Amino acid sequence: MSPEALPVDRTYRERDELDWLPWSMRSLRWTVPGSILTGLPAAVGAGAYLAVPELAVAVLAGFMSTYVSVIVGFVAGPKLARRMMVRRLSKLARGQLDLSALRRRSDGQLIHVRGRVEADRTIPGILTGEPAVFRRARFALDTDYFFHEAGTHFTLVDPAGERLPVQVHDARIVTPELLWTRIDRDSWVSLVERIPESLGPELEARAERAIATRGGFEFLGNEILVRDGDLVDVVGYKSQVADFTIAERMHREMPMRPVLRSGRALPLVISPVVETGRPFLP
Repeated sequence: MSPEALPVDRTYRERDELDWLPWSMRSLRWTVPGSILTGLPAAVGAGAYLAVPELAVAVLAGFMSTYVSVIVGFVAGPKLARRMMVRRLSKLARGQLDLSALRRRSDGQLIHVRGRVEADRTIPGILTGEPAVFRRARFALDTDYFFHEAGTHFTLVDPAGERLPVQVHDARIVTPELLWTRIDRDSWVSLVERIPESLGPELEARAERAIATRGGFEFLGNEILVRDGDLVDVVGYKSQVADFTIAERMHREMPMRPVLRSGRALPLVISPVVETGRPFLP
């Protein structure tokens, strides 16, 4: 399947990562690290003051705790923010729902379900070539950082064998943080070439110069894949589509089946579930 035919195929600046969220949830990116930054120094400093009578030592301990909290805030903050984001999305969907109960829900309801991916078709990962239904890559161009995402429709299957088609038009993926790793030049070029022209001619010129350069700097990036058999959480809007695979139906009755898709208020959100022994990082 060509990239043009993919229902999801986007590349954007890292700073725009959460622009699709409502402001009340988008602010998690800053409020969670900020809470850690402001709360931890106060807690540690107060503890030091109570434990050590000398005011000077207590103040010094407070300053040291600030430096520690800066590290904790920027390392742990984004991870906590992602977890809270998935929890809030689940609350918006009023909790997790079994696939067997989906038919009884009204169309247009925001639904949260969990199941394993069954690939109808796949796309290759950029770094490994491994087949997947969704890929998310992070890469650097000089001091600018980008995400590339691409995906195709798949089916969700629960332990009872219930199946649910997932349509990924405009879908977003919430994943653990992608750390920087060295990647080969060809993979890096493949990612850089996906930067859209809409981001500006100056950026396009920098990308062309960087691609023409054979060496002199590290090629940095990373990728996460959602593959056949992976366990995922999906939050989306319940809808129905015609299903002509149903054999038994009343005369003149249009066969329908439920699907999950994006809505006007929120896009479909996919969140891989970490499982022991089945990492989704290549």
